[in-house]
Amino acid sequence: MDGSESFEKPSEKTYSERLAEARKKATAFFDARYSDIREYDEISGYFNEQAGVFQDVYFEIGLILGAKIAFQICGRIGGLE
Repeated sequence: MDGSESFEKPSEKTYSERLAEARKKATAFFDARYSDIREYDEISGYFNEQAGVFQDVYFEIGLILGAKIAFQICGRIGGLE
């Protein structure tokens, strides 16, 4: 996703397991560094906003690319008939 090559094998965990693990790590990070709840809310809010924008952008890109691939496949299948 980030434009670099990955030599790691794909995760065998479910999507919910992967999301829960990432959430647990982020929560532990912020909890360890921000004891003031207002400061914690502020910094975690910025982080969550950024993560949400990334999620939206990658979802939209994936949706557009998926649709383009589907149209190409449909076009090629139509030519085989």
